[in-house]
Amino acid sequence: MLLSHYSPLSVAEQLGTLETFFPGRIDLGLGQAPGTDQYTANVLRQRVAGEPEFDARLEELITYLYGTGTATKNRSFSFHAIPGEKTNVPIWL
Repeated sequence: MLLSHYSPLSVAEQLGTLETFFPGRIDLGLGQAPGTDQYTANVLRQRVAGEPEFDARLEELITYLYGTGTATKNRSFSFHAIPGEKTNVPIWL
Protein backbone atom coordinates (compact mmCIF):
# COMPACT_ATOMS: atom_id res chain seq x y z
CA MET A 1 0.00 0.00 0.00
CA LEU A 2 1.29 3.43 -0.82
CA LEU A 3 1.20 5.44 2.37
CA SER A 4 1.80 8.58 0.33
CA HIS A 5 -1.66 8.20 -1.30
CA TYR A 6 -3.74 7.30 1.77
CA SER A 7 -4.08 8.70 5.26
CA PRO A 8 -2.67 6.58 8.10
CA LEU A 9 -6.13 6.49 9.69
CA SER A 10 -7.80 5.02 6.60
CA VAL A 11 -4.98 2.47 6.15
CA ALA A 12 -5.33 1.38 9.81
CA GLU A 13 -9.10 1.03 9.48
CA GLN A 14 -8.88 -0.94 6.23
CA LEU A 15 -6.21 -3.30 7.57
CA GLY A 16 -8.03 -3.60 10.88
CA THR A 17 -11.17 -4.66 9.04
CA LEU A 18 -9.27 -7.32 7.09
CA GLU A 19 -7.52 -8.53 10.26
CA THR A 20 -10.88 -8.79 12.02
CA PHE A 21 -12.29 -10.97 9.23
CA PHE A 22 -9.10 -13.01 8.72
CA PRO A 23 -7.12 -13.08 12.01
CA GLY A 24 -3.41 -13.79 11.66
CA ARG A 25 -3.54 -13.85 7.85
CA ILE A 26 -2.99 -10.16 7.07
CA ASP A 27 0.23 -8.17 6.79
CA LEU A 28 0.93 -4.72 5.40
CA GLY A 29 3.60 -3.89 2.85
CA LEU A 30 4.39 -0.19 2.68
CA GLY A 31 6.32 1.75 0.10
CA GLN A 32 7.61 5.28 -0.03
CA ALA A 33 7.76 5.57 -3.82
CA PRO A 34 5.01 7.47 -5.62
CA GLY A 35 3.97 4.24 -7.39
CA THR A 36 3.75 5.82 -10.81
CA ASP A 37 5.38 8.47 -12.98
CA GLN A 38 5.80 11.95 -11.52
CA TYR A 39 3.00 13.51 -13.60
CA THR A 40 0.39 11.01 -12.46
CA ALA A 41 1.64 11.19 -8.88
CA ASN A 42 1.15 14.96 -8.92
CA VAL A 43 -2.42 14.58 -10.16
CA LEU A 44 -3.24 11.88 -7.58
CA ARG A 45 -1.65 13.50 -4.58
CA GLN A 46 -0.51 17.09 -4.62
CA ARG A 47 1.63 17.98 -1.64
CA VAL A 48 0.17 20.48 0.73
CA ALA A 49 2.44 22.79 2.68
CA GLY A 50 3.00 21.38 6.14
CA GLU A 51 1.91 17.85 5.19
CA PRO A 52 3.79 15.23 7.21
CA GLU A 53 6.56 13.26 5.56
CA PHE A 54 6.64 9.48 5.26
CA ASP A 55 8.27 8.95 8.67
CA ALA A 56 5.58 10.93 10.48
CA ARG A 57 2.81 9.12 8.58
CA LEU A 58 4.37 5.76 9.43
CA GLU A 59 4.64 6.70 13.10
CA GLU A 60 0.96 7.67 13.13
CA LEU A 61 -0.01 4.38 11.46
CA ILE A 62 2.00 2.39 14.02
CA THR A 63 0.22 4.29 16.80
CA TYR A 64 -3.13 3.19 15.39
CA LEU A 65 -2.20 -0.47 14.82
CA TYR A 66 0.11 -1.19 17.78
CA GLY A 67 -0.38 1.49 20.37
CA THR A 68 -3.45 2.94 21.91
CA GLY A 69 -5.25 3.07 18.58
CA THR A 70 -5.52 6.81 19.07
CA ALA A 71 -3.55 9.61 17.50
CA THR A 72 -4.02 13.09 18.87
CA LYS A 73 -3.74 15.76 16.23
CA ASN A 74 -3.94 18.56 18.73
CA ARG A 75 -5.24 18.97 22.24
CA SER A 76 -8.85 19.13 21.08
CA PHE A 77 -9.18 16.10 18.78
CA SER A 78 -8.29 12.41 19.07
CA PHE A 79 -8.81 9.97 16.23
CA HIS A 80 -9.47 6.25 16.73
CA ALA A 81 -8.85 3.56 14.13
CA ILE A 82 -11.79 1.23 14.53
CA PRO A 83 -11.41 -1.72 13.99
CA GLY A 84 -7.67 -1.15 13.61
CA GLU A 85 -6.91 -0.49 17.27
CA LYS A 86 -4.28 -2.85 18.67
CA THR A 87 -4.63 -5.37 15.84
CA ASN A 88 -0.81 -5.63 15.60
CA VAL A 89 -0.85 -6.19 11.84
CA PRO A 90 2.77 -6.91 10.77
CA ILE A 91 4.27 -4.06 8.73
CA TRP A 92 6.86 -4.66 6.01
CA LEU A 93 8.82 -1.71 4.59
